[in-house]
Amino acid sequence: VSRPPQGHPVIIQSGSSEEGKEKAAKWGELIFTAQLSFEHAREFYADVKSRLAKFGRSPEDVKIAPGVFFILGDTHDEALENEAQLNSFVDTKTAANRLSVRLGIDLLSLPLDKPLSVENARRADEVNGPRSRHQLILEMVKRESLTPRQLIHRLAGGRGHYHFVGTPAKLADHIEEWFTGNAADAFNLMPSVYKRDFPLFIKHVVPELQRRGLFRTAYAGETLRDSLGLKRPVNVLTKELIAA
Repeated sequence: VSRPPQGHPVIIQSGSSEEGKEKAAKWGELIFTAQLSFEHAREFYADVKSRLAKFGRSPEDVKIAPGVFFILGDTHDEALENEAQLNSFVDTKTAANRLSVRLGIDLLSLPLDKPLSVENARRADEVNGPRSRHQLILEMVKRESLTPRQLIHRLAGGRGHYHFVGTPAKLADHIEEWFTGNAADAFNLMPSVYKRDFPLFIKHVVPELQRRGLFRTAYAGETLRDSLGLKRPVNVLTKELIAA
């Protein structure tokens, strides 16, 4: 069987624990990560890229793509209205029950609109599941002084990813800051309402990024590997035959 055009499919990895970052540096080619701020994204980016050399890899061999959940509007107020409409569909009681199990805190016994304390919440090392995401949620609550209701709404949409509400131009600013500031090589787009926000992204954000020289105007090839600017991997079987 001949090799596929990409050499092998692009290896996509997620996970921000120490073990996850080591696997990303050794095997991953496209890294899907959740980062809530530019500073945290830049730290993660530098950390993963710094691990590549010991595996004989270069920074260009790995592309890091944080998720960005976005709600767009022609004006900031319109975007806020779209967000409020989405939040109105959330089943607060069910969401609070699920989040109570995750955090180890009975949210329904607490005021939903007063800042939440997570000092007595379950620690990340006590979680039998994605620990890095659990720690990310705890840090988000502390940093932003979120209420239980606000936390529920944030997780219902972005699920712990960067949460953007605003105009296409402001989203382009955000993407430019992270891309040029060594916090991201690409982005995993998470439109809040696919049929509304994704077309708005294509119609308004993409042309703005092209105008700034940050997005392609033509495809470099026909495969995902080409689009990501990743090299076609060397055929390890050929290398073994040459060595023999």
